[in-house]
Amino acid sequence: MRILCDTCSILMLIRIAPDMFVNPKYECVTINEVRDEFIGTVHFKDKYPWRKEFKSHIKSRMLLSKADIDSYFQIVNSLASSVINKKTNRFFSLSHVDQLIAATVIGNDDVTISTGDQGLIDFLDQEFDEQNVYSLELVVEWLEMQLINWSDSIKFVLDDWDDKNEKPQPRSAAQALELSTGYRYTGLLFDDDHRQGSLK
Repeated sequence: MRILCDTCSILMLIRIAPDMFVNPKYECVTINEVRDEFIGTVHFKDKYPWRKEFKSHIKSRMLLSKADIDSYFQIVNSLASSVINKKTNRFFSLSHVDQLIAATVIGNDDVTISTGDQGLIDFLDQEFDEQNVYSLELVVEWLEMQLINWSDSIKFVLDDWDDKNEKPQPRSAAQALELSTGYRYTGLLFDDDHRQGSLK
């Protein structure tokens, strides 16, 4: 299973595992448009001033042919503008990059999304039964696989997730992290029975 990381998940994870796109053991991939968004989005400048340090660590690639991505994008674009989100009773509001991510996920049987964007999670879950892997779940998995070692620097990043009000994470992942490290994650959490998208 490969993990397709969007901008949101990269911003949360890249400081914890700078080689997440270089070391194949992480099985993390992303697309060119996400890398460009990570680097070029102006409003990230104040919230994530450190991001420039990690530009060279984000290796992107095409995961589908142009013809395939165009075909799947048309499907996603049509649905996103015509289908109601059953959780919110509103039409889905997906950016162009979000739609490219969704198209890439549904076009690859071995790719799973990692995002904190609830609209994108809802869309992929509702329309395609695609499951989401949350950032804190990846941290726990990487620790279990010994791809990363628990340290003060990881604790600092997780504390910063809380300070920055990053996207809610599964309570089960926070509990697993506390059990293995003794660290209590104090950021936003949700109960697993209310989640949309679960780890495959």
